Amino acid sequence: MRSFSENDLLREACLIDGTWIEVGDDGIAVDDPATGEIVGRVPKLGTAETEAAIAAAERAMPAWAARTAKDRAQVLRAWFDLIMAHQDVLARILTREQGKPLAEAKGETLTLSQISRREGISAANAGKLMWILSKAGLVSSTRGTKGGYTLARPASEIQLNQVIRVLEGEPAESHCKSYAGVLDACVHTGDCGIRPVIVELHQIVDNALAEITLSQLLGSEEKVDQALHQIQGAKPRTEPSPIGA
Repeated sequence: MRSFSENDLLREACLIDGTWIEVGDDGIAVDDPATGEIVGRVPKLGTAETEAAIAAAERAMPAWAARTAKDRAQVLRAWFDLIMAHQDVLARILTREQGKPLAEAKGETLTLSQISRREGISAANAGKLMWILSKAGLVSSTRGTKGGYTLARPASEIQLNQVIRVLEGEPAESHCKSYAGVLDACVHTGDCGIRPVIVELHQIVDNALAEITLSQLLGSEEKVDQALHQIQGAKPRTEPSPIGA
């Protein structure tokens, strides 16, 4: 799937019958309601252009209607996938153009089916995760045809350690329950020399994750890796050298 930048998607032109009509000297300025900054300019079109667009749609309709429902669905699905793949860029454009809050422009409410499809998990598992996160106050749910799940707070205000803690529980307790052997409880539950090590290591990891917000995990793996190492003051990781090199 091709990736588009904001410059690709923010075009000062209007598409009619397969032809781009570029903005002229009489173009209409579009400003950012929050700052008054001019975001761009759009062509000033009138009756002739409107009638041309309607005529083009009428000519295209028979061929579109002749396609099977499955074929039309695949076209719309591909369009939807492109929109969702570029929702961050589109949201920024809408926010600057209309003054909408970023979350509203982005349409961050997702259904369970959308979550399961994006993450490759079952709807049942997605529902369980959303229930846990919702109970912890990290996710909000809305009922109805336009309902779904969204973050309860901006992604920049949710630390990664909060999410991990909710999903994994207390480190020592979860570790001890996971390694009970053939018994119901670990034989070293009362006095365990390794437990302080586990707790200390988890505390170090927790402190590091507390410095990372969900918003910093957005983007490509390379960009996220660079951002995280800037936080930690370390060099970005490099690919391991081949054996024998």
